[in-house]
Amino acid sequence: ARALSVTATGSNKVYDGNTTDVVSLADNRVSGDVLTLANSAANFADKNVGTAKTVNVTGISVTGPDAGNYSFNSAATTTANISQRPITLTADDKTKIYGTTDPTLTFTAEANSTNRGLVGNDTFTGALNRTVGENVGSYSINANALANGNYAVTAANGILSIEKNLLVDNAVRSAQQQVSTGTNAVAAGSITGTSPNTIPSPAQSAGLSPIISQPTSPTTNVIQSGGLVFVQVADSAANTPTETGSAGGAALAALATTGGTDTSGFMRVFVVRGGINLGGSSEPPPP
Repeated sequence: ARALSVTATGSNKVYDGNTTDVVSLADNRVSGDVLTLANSAANFADKNVGTAKTVNVTGISVTGPDAGNYSFNSAATTTANISQRPITLTADDKTKIYGTTDPTLTFTAEANSTNRGLVGNDTFTGALNRTVGENVGSYSINANALANGNYAVTAANGILSIEKNLLVDNAVRSAQQQVSTGTNAVAAGSITGTSPNTIPSPAQSAGLSPIISQPTSPTTNVIQSGGLVFVQVADSAANTPTETGSAGGAALAALATTGGTDTSGFMRVFVVRGGINLGGSSEPPPP
């Protein structure tokens, strides 16, 4: 029998998570002979992206009217490329209330379709990160650090929205109103505007500070630390004792009468909701 050399040519492909390849076969038959070539498998050494990767072709068969005149090889090797698979990774939009910890940042991978999108349960290295800031507003969530060598990643950023803590915001404003007027008579109302937070009506707000209308701008001069909210307020009921002698005594008396708090070193503390833990005590805070 005449020796027949069967060779294979591999096909380049986009990463698909598999090692399989499609090859074409050729031979050096005598001109005019009728032969049919086939193979049972063609596989890359691994599934990962690379150039000139070896493809092993096995199970080669030769059939046809003239096949009996030949002996042939049952295996062959060739090379081909596996290129990166395009995918879009989109950082999911998130929302949190001012003063709370960030939610877990997540992303959504483009679904699998022809030659693009996520294959199986493939994962990505790297982490999402966001623009630094804790004030009310919008912050970009960046997905550019996500990577997998088998993918050509297009990153789509998301948005972290920090919204007002409306309960605290309104309680703070209530405290400001109380200090500036010397009274707790704050007009009740409902929260309106674009914020998705819903504040209960006064009847539903038992135990909470009175609710006033949605402010048109964020609260200023407020520091939130260790679970406490410190509010800078102006006490218009106070009279600053600057005079001396008997007049100064009269001014101090007037200050005490009006309940002013403009005395140097004095601080008025409003516990809006909760208590202060001084440490080492298992006793609950007083009501």
